[in-house]
Amino acid sequence: MMTADGGRTPETAGTAVPALTRGGDKTVERASGPWAYFPPWSPEEEAIFRRHLDALLRGEYFLVRDAAVACLADLRQLPGGSPRRLSAVHNRLNVQAAAAGRKAYSASWSQPEDDNVRRYAEALVGGEYGTTREAVDDCLRQHELLRHERPNAFAPRTRFAIWLRFMKEARHLGWSGPKRHAHAKPKKAAAVKPGDRGRWCSRGALWNPEECEVTEHYARELAEGRYAGNDEAARRCLAELRRLPGHGRHTLSAVTSRVTTIAVRMDIPRVRAHWTPAEREIVERYARAVLAGTYTGPTDAIGRCYRDLCRLIVRLRERGGHRLGDNAVRSRQAVLRKLVVRVRALGRHGRPLVRWTPPERRILNRWVAWFTRHCIPGRRHPMDVASEGLSGELAEAGYSRSLSACQHVLRKLRLRRIGVA
Repeated sequence: MMTADGGRTPETAGTAVPALTRGGDKTVERASGPWAYFPPWSPEEEAIFRRHLDALLRGEYFLVRDAAVACLADLRQLPGGSPRRLSAVHNRLNVQAAAAGRKAYSASWSQPEDDNVRRYAEALVGGEYGTTREAVDDCLRQHELLRHERPNAFAPRTRFAIWLRFMKEARHLGWSGPKRHAHAKPKKAAAVKPGDRGRWCSRGALWNPEECEVTEHYARELAEGRYAGNDEAARRCLAELRRLPGHGRHTLSAVTSRVTTIAVRMDIPRVRAHWTPAEREIVERYARAVLAGTYTGPTDAIGRCYRDLCRLIVRLRERGGHRLGDNAVRSRQAVLRKLVVRVRALGRHGRPLVRWTPPERRILNRWVAWFTRHCIPGRRHPMDVASEGLSGELAEAGYSRSLSACQHVLRKLRLRRIGVA
């Protein structure tokens, strides 16, 4: 069976399956197989697609992606919307434009293009241009004129691409950059008084005594372990600074940098508090929930576990009477590490692995062959098509495999088939 883009999909047997589109409650009859999960293009969608394809071939769009974005915007204006994705529209435009004779944007530079760039590079080296900007602008202008006269010899190029080619050719001809005038002197750095050193923020504004007092307070609390990280301390410090009259000149990055620097320079020993029995009990409860199948893994349970730990710390601090460093706020990464270690200590991580059965293997082999033929390095579309098609066809056959599992096995078997792994 041939796809809409001209590629061949693996042959599968089956009957038509009704499915819901994303645009509404209407059902469409789609043939089974790898492309059964993508509804056919309606006449209205085809008309919009052909209009943008013709505009792309006429040169109204510089890149295929620009035409795909405009086409998708028009498709979503239809009554009921459209189930198309940007990657699908982009891939179809790219394939049909190439079949119509459109030269790819990333095509190699032809000899006439190199001759045009070399002519202007020689003019720059010969002193006809004072700056590279003027030479590149003239080169780009001449390139566009020649592209309309000889479209087969001159491909669409951006100004940045022509600048890179131009600079490479100019350096090859011996150009070493613009000459510095004899009277030009290097600029001196702004003088900073000894008492003001270290008090500058990213915008160059000085920290007044009230702001310094606030930042030093939060830096001390950060060094004592009262915050999970410098970002939390900086956000609270910035909120406190905004309550001061006339504040508004310091950014969050400047506050983060200053609080972190002061905390590091303080001589307060960093507290590494041990996990209390109450904290261990919470981690133990969520580790057993992961093993029981309530959560798919530690990363799925970390949100609730971290929330319960933070609530515990708040309750303990409200009671007061604890020593400095006890009941310190844990970072999210520390809680995740503790949870993973506990899950591995109690038993196997997550759900047990289920091997692929022979019927699943037969469906998988067809998709691996299709993915191996259509895989292009750097392109995400073939993997999306293959993984979604494999997952959907397995679901119709009564098997449950996640999308990530399908992507993993497709990637592994493709590498094994081509002899890499």
